[in-house]
Amino acid sequence: MKLGLEAQDAEEQQVWPEALRRMGRGLLRVPRRFAWLPALAWAGLIFALSSHHAPLGKLPGNFPISLLGNAAHAFEFGVLLLLLVPFLPRSSNWVIWTPFSSCVLSVLVFLYAVTDEVHQSRVPGRDASLLDLCTDLAGILCVYWVVRRLENERLTSKELKVILGRAVVLCLACAAAATVWGRIWLDGPWPFPA
Repeated sequence: MKLGLEAQDAEEQQVWPEALRRMGRGLLRVPRRFAWLPALAWAGLIFALSSHHAPLGKLPGNFPISLLGNAAHAFEFGVLLLLLVPFLPRSSNWVIWTPFSSCVLSVLVFLYAVTDEVHQSRVPGRDASLLDLCTDLAGILCVYWVVRRLENERLTSKELKVILGRAVVLCLACAAAATVWGRIWLDGPWPFPA
């Protein structure tokens, strides 16, 4: 009886990591010649959202909504990194993260984030902020961190929840800094004139 409970507990420990691994393997089943389509569509959605003149992060008087709008940066660019993962070299059932490929992929997504901020600086009612870029980078790094940790077959649900919790806290802290800065100084620090 005790052995059965231990086996059941061990199986439950793997529920979350295995669910995310299954989703990742599904993403990796997309043939490489079509893998660019979801990433391109997502990049187009980011561009379209950045073209809107009244973003959530700039609504007056409502801090939680503004925080949510700024936190969306982390989500947008984290998902973009995730959608580019199928371009990495692959082993039998997962991607192979080399230092070079990790760097190239992360830098490409971050450069798109920079172009997005430059684009926002040209949209009436929008501005660009280095703190928004920090939030973008937090999303990129957190997704990278989670996907890298999922390589470990012994990762438990509890460990994964801790990782995800830390990732959310990091992204929210960056978004809160961008929100507070925007409320105090109105325009974020940005080296490029509008």
